[in-house]
Amino acid sequence: MNHPINEFVVKVASRCNLDCDYCYEYNTGDSTWKLMPKYFSTNTAEKLITRIKEHNNIHDLGEVIISFHGGEPLLLGPKRLSELSNIFRSIETDNLEISLTMQTNGTLMNNSFINIIKDMEIYTAISIDGPKNINDLHRMDHNGKSTFDLTLNGLELIKQNAPDLITGILSVIDVNSDPLEVFDFIGGLGIRDVDFLLPLYNWSNLPPRPFVKWDDGNNKNIIYGKWYIKIWNEWIKGRNTNIRIRFFDNIIRQLCNKGGLYEVMNSDPVSLVTIATNGDIEGVDTLKSTGEGVQKLGVNIFENSLDEVLNNHHIVARQNSTNSLCEKCNTCLNLSACWGGYFPHRFDNEASFNNPSVYCDDLYWLIDEMKKTILNGL
Repeated sequence: MNHPINEFVVKVASRCNLDCDYCYEYNTGDSTWKLMPKYFSTNTAEKLITRIKEHNNIHDLGEVIISFHGGEPLLLGPKRLSELSNIFRSIETDNLEISLTMQTNGTLMNNSFINIIKDMEIYTAISIDGPKNINDLHRMDHNGKSTFDLTLNGLELIKQNAPDLITGILSVIDVNSDPLEVFDFIGGLGIRDVDFLLPLYNWSNLPPRPFVKWDDGNNKNIIYGKWYIKIWNEWIKGRNTNIRIRFFDNIIRQLCNKGGLYEVMNSDPVSLVTIATNGDIEGVDTLKSTGEGVQKLGVNIFENSLDEVLNNHHIVARQNSTNSLCEKCNTCLNLSACWGGYFPHRFDNEASFNNPSVYCDDLYWLIDEMKKTILNGL
């Protein structure tokens, strides 16, 4: 039997107040959001908890993670956020723990939201790509205006009032930016956890590989790996050791046979689905970066149980991830640290996901460099 589902990315708002040019929801080819209700209703939330309870009765889940995503989840407004949080909290028992999390751009954060985050214990992460000159390369509003100051204000508000509920920073890489400039900025925010994310490109939409000022060697074939290694080399020397970098931690753990931390570059069965505002059960939302409707599973919580979803071929492929790797990955010396890279990065229009990551050369080189450090006694 496949692994039960215990993490739900709930699209509580299908619209966003930002217009980030790399956004997989709106700007990489998928337009299904236009057909979705703007908000996740209480009726849909009630149906979802019914499905979770059914699933729990069969599988004894122990813990369920509900992650509020969008669009921008704070577009819900405080009243709707409070109502949904209470609904999901209502199924918590001695034998079933409910963890609430949220990913937000932070621009709409205010004291009303802070009070709900504290009362409902919603662990919150903020998206920001670096200092203003770097963040403004991609993260603008719909009028082309900077969102940097609003994001910093939201971050400061939660730092001051609910510091224990900040789970970290998500930062998308732009290789044109100086990695150490980004690293020092993020390190100065006073947040412990950060993840530097590879942009959502694939074999049918190749990542840019420019010559950049910060790379003396100018080897653009592994420029993403070199972006990471600049940070790695400084981090292990003691620079910004106040932060923990999830991307590196995930690789280190797997090189040491400790298991991965999250679904990116991991061989563990993926136990996550996305729930759209209309109740559709979908694959991981980042699949939208590969084309129109690729994330669609053809099931909905009003008509289908979560156990039915376990038999869907998309879910089966991700739960039996080692069986769905291409030949190159299966014979790779760094397989145990990479596991084929992130699933959406493998896509092309002809072979679907039967490919190595579009960042394969970067990852292979980077892992080799990290292994040298680890073998030398890190």
